[in-house]
Parts: sequence; structure tokens; C-alpha cells
Amino acid sequence: MTPTPTTQQQFELRRLEVGEMAGLEETDFYVVNNRTYTPGICYSITGRHEPHYRVVVKQPPAMPEQEQAKGPAASAPASEGSEVDPGEGWRLLNHNETTQAGDELWDYRQQWIPTSQIGQSVGTLVKETQSRYYRRRVPAPAPSDDLLNCPDVAGGSEMPDFLQRPQVDVVRHEVSELRKAIAVLKGENQRIKADHDWQHTANLTILNQFHEVCKDKRELTAERDQLQKVIDGYNVERDKLLAERNAAQAERDQLRAELIKAREDRDKKTLELGDALAQLATLTPAPEEPKWRDADERDIGKKVQVSVSRDYTGPLERKLLTIVDHEWKYIACGSDYHASPVPWKFARVPTNQPA
Repeated sequence: MTPTPTTQQQFELRRLEVGEMAGLEETDFYVVNNRTYTPGICYSITGRHEPHYRVVVKQPPAMPEQEQAKGPAASAPASEGSEVDPGEGWRLLNHNETTQAGDELWDYRQQWIPTSQIGQSVGTLVKETQSRYYRRRVPAPAPSDDLLNCPDVAGGSEMPDFLQRPQVDVVRHEVSELRKAIAVLKGENQRIKADHDWQHTANLTILNQFHEVCKDKRELTAERDQLQKVIDGYNVERDKLLAERNAAQAERDQLRAELIKAREDRDKKTLELGDALAQLATLTPAPEEPKWRDADERDIGKKVQVSVSRDYTGPLERKLLTIVDHEWKYIACGSDYHASPVPWKFARVPTNQPA
């Protein structure tokens, strides 16, 4: 029997350039102090970052058409780099193949179920649904003519050692166990990848929330600065009002002091006035100087003071008899004992004397 050729994956290490996104692939890493770290989130590489690297899987060279025609198991799977094991006796479908009755799909519960989409392109189904993998049962190969025509088999002689049934069963059992172990490892790898995808999605969510918080912080900082300006304006106005209030209080205190002093002066003057009134009450009033007016017709028959001069030097009291107007004003006055009138030039009477 001709062994089926196996394809070995080859890897290469590529350094990421400035401007590329780190963290897009699981194989991205960077080195700091001889220690390897993986990016927790996606970010664009700048000149300030440490050197970042990515492990890239080299695609194997295309197989010749003669080798591809040897069996359906050699066809490429529907999803390049797939980690889903189609199972023993099954193969994954290509995107350019069409589904048939009996094909199965890998659902969200990570189990194979029969598909109801018959006669449709696998590539179209992968784009329109959540199912990425489809498988088809591999038909059992026909018996090899070379084996049937083997002389030992045809002649009924003993089979070669490598074709003995017990040894074949052991090998098949070991292969089955190895496939089961590989399936378990692939399932664990799938679970780890799902956890990594979940962590990656959570990190992106946290990063978006962090950007939103930073945006809110900037807005709140701008609002705080604006409020601080308003508060500073209020503080300036408050200081101005406080200065005016202090000035008014100082003026009030000054007026209050002046009022207290005025009251003290008033009380002092009141006391002085009381003392003066008390002293005045004890004094004898001086005689009031009489006030005079010129005599007229109303004073005829009354006693008046007469004189030849206006200053009334040596005035005499006489009875006013008549008033004669001539070149000068002559006032004829007489006494009780002198009946004849005697002219005088001036005559006066007290002002408090009734007319």
C-alpha cells in the first residue's frame, strides 16, 4: 500500500512594522528584558513601543492534480487553519462544494448535526449562517487489486506479518486512541481559543469604556473649569461687597462714636444750662431800660418827657397840651402849676404806654 503523504506546517517569525495593529493574532508577542509578553488589547504600534513579532504559518505548496485525485480526504477543508476534527471516516467540505443529503454541520453547541440546507454552496452557507464547518462521510475504499492478487493470499498460504489481524487491530486501536487524544486536545484548544476570544472581546469592551470615561472626564474637567471661573467671579464680587460692608461698618462706628460724643456734649450742656438756670433763679433781675417813641396827637393830655435836643439831656416831665407845626415842630407842654404853654422841640413817651 502506498502511504498517504502528510503535510507539515512551517512557521516564520515576522517583525511588525510601525502602524500595524498588535494583538490581532494569538501569536503576537513582544520582548522586554528577555521576557516574552502578549498584547492584552489591540493597539497601533508606534516608534515608542518595544519590537513586536508575529508567528506566521507558511502555506504548504499546492499538491499536484494527480495526488489530489487520489482521494477526497486530500481536499482542503472549508475553513483554512480549522481546528475542528471531522472524525474518523469524515472529511471537511470546501467552500466551493455543494451540500448533499447526509452532510452534517458543526453547530453552536460544538456538535455535529445533519444539515437541512441541501444543494447550496458551502461558502454561501458559511457567510449567511453561524456554521463554519460542514463534513461529509468518506466512502470506504475498494480492496486493492495488488493485495488480492498477492500469490500468498491467492494460494491460501500464511499471510505476511504486517497483514496479520491481531497486529492490525492493535495498530488500529492505537490509532483510534491517538485520534481520541487529538480530539480531546483539539477540544481543549478550541475552549482555550474561545476563552481567549472572550477575553479579547472583554478587553475591547473595557477599552471602549475607558475611552468613554476619558471623554466624560475631559467634559467634566472643562465644565469644572468653567464653574471655577464663575466661582472666582463670585469670589471677587464677594470680596468687593465685603470691603464695602467693612467700610460701611467703619463709617457706622464713626457716626456712632460722634453720636455718643454729641449726646455727652448735649448732656453736659444740659447740666450747664440747669446750673445756669438755677443760678439765674437766685439772682435779682436788673431794671429794664425803658424804650421810647416820639409823642404824637394821641399823647395829648398825657405826661411826656420834653427836651430841646434829640439826646434828651436833662429831660423834664411835662403835660402835653398841644402840638404846633411851624418852622420847627414845637410841642407846647405845661405843668400842673404852670397854666401857660411852654414850647419844646422834642417830646417822647415810653413804648409800653398805651396811646
